Amino acid sequence: MLGALASGCARHPERAMSDAPAPTPAASTITMPAGVVESPFLVHASGTTLAGTLAMPDAGASATSRPLTVVLIVAGSGPTDRNGDNPGGVHGKVYAQLAWGLAQQGIASLRYDKRAIGATPIGIDPNELTIDLYAADVRAAADSLHADGRFSRVVLAGHSEGAGLVLQAANRGAPAAGIIMISGAGRPILDILRSQLAAQFDSAAMLTYDSAMARFIRGEPTGIVPPPMVSLFMPYLRNFMRTWSAYDPAAELRKAKLPVLLVTAARDIQVDSAEHARLVAARPSAAVLVLPTAAHVLKAVLSTDRTAQMPVYADAGAPIVPELVPGIVRWIATLH
Repeated sequence: MLGALASGCARHPERAMSDAPAPTPAASTITMPAGVVESPFLVHASGTTLAGTLAMPDAGASATSRPLTVVLIVAGSGPTDRNGDNPGGVHGKVYAQLAWGLAQQGIASLRYDKRAIGATPIGIDPNELTIDLYAADVRAAADSLHADGRFSRVVLAGHSEGAGLVLQAANRGAPAAGIIMISGAGRPILDILRSQLAAQFDSAAMLTYDSAMARFIRGEPTGIVPPPMVSLFMPYLRNFMRTWSAYDPAAELRKAKLPVLLVTAARDIQVDSAEHARLVAARPSAAVLVLPTAAHVLKAVLSTDRTAQMPVYADAGAPIVPELVPGIVRWIATLH
């Protein structure tokens, strides 16, 4: 359930791995608060233009016109848009809420649609998608913000899959003052996928999966796979999976030279506490922010029961947990 496997056309292993139906969105919804101004922001990346939204403190309410810190918010996997919504049943503008909360604290932000999501064209042949391309898109966005005179420094913040993307972008030269990894994985993607599948399928199905995935990564025919797993083996995902499987979050984190904030949702059933512990072990000096009641979607839940959590994923009126924005703001204040 870490997410879908390519940001473009149909990356949604969550659907293959989830045994709960997609819930119906609530009638109420979160709206942008006073004191925040939004405007379109375009980023020219390789072969495409990333469509984004810039959230700024209202200049009329601001006591200063000096350049602002800006946070680049990078979405999680699957068809998750710049606001954090997903047609698979995730609603509630999680990333938009984060952006608005930061703006109310005097911090700007940019959130964008990844390739083939929302208003951003894929820009290339889907068979050529790689994890490196998505990391390069993060760097292109960071470069654009760094060159914008309205901003004094750039902070990279990624959620779930986005946590890995901002880390890779920073290690490859994206101009940034710090890295925020929210609900990031601590193991390579194939290890996580196997763990998630093994919790839902019997040993015979898993033997079939193991053999098929090994062949898939090698570029060979996979043979027959259990129907619920078919979406993991779409031909256009092969190159993306091959490059993603080579990414080791803990090893990448050990190479990071920037300050790091690791944010964990204590009731996350998609990226659990063991993943967070692996990242902490890889970077003992990192700052840590624990969200005691948060699910993976950064909203409060009462338990880690999967069925009980599903309604909050679709609750468009539920706010993000109150600890998230102040915790990030406090950490940003420590950066030099």
